[in-house]
Amino acid sequence: MAAPKNVHLPEALLAQIEQLAQSQGRSVDEVVAEAIKRYWGGEVLKKFAANAEANRRQYGLETDEDVENYVEQVIAEHRRERRGR
Repeated sequence: MAAPKNVHLPEALLAQIEQLAQSQGRSVDEVVAEAIKRYWGGEVLKKFAANAEANRRQYGLETDEDVENYVEQVIAEHRRERRGR
C-alpha cells in the first residue's frame, strides 16, 4: 500500500475528478494515480524524443532511411566483432 500524501487541488478540479471516479466506479486516488502515470509517461516520451533528435543531428542522420542504414551498419559491425573473439 502506498504512503498517504496530501495534495491540494482547486475545488473545481477535485469535483471533476470525483465525478469521473464515481462514473467509472473507481476511487479518487486511482484516478489521480493514473493521471500522474500518464503525465509522467508523456514526459519520459518527450525526453526520449529530444534525445533521439539530438543523436540524429550528432550523427548527421537526416531521414528515417539514414537512421535505418546507420542502425544496420552498427549491428553488422557488432556482429563482426563478436565473431572475431
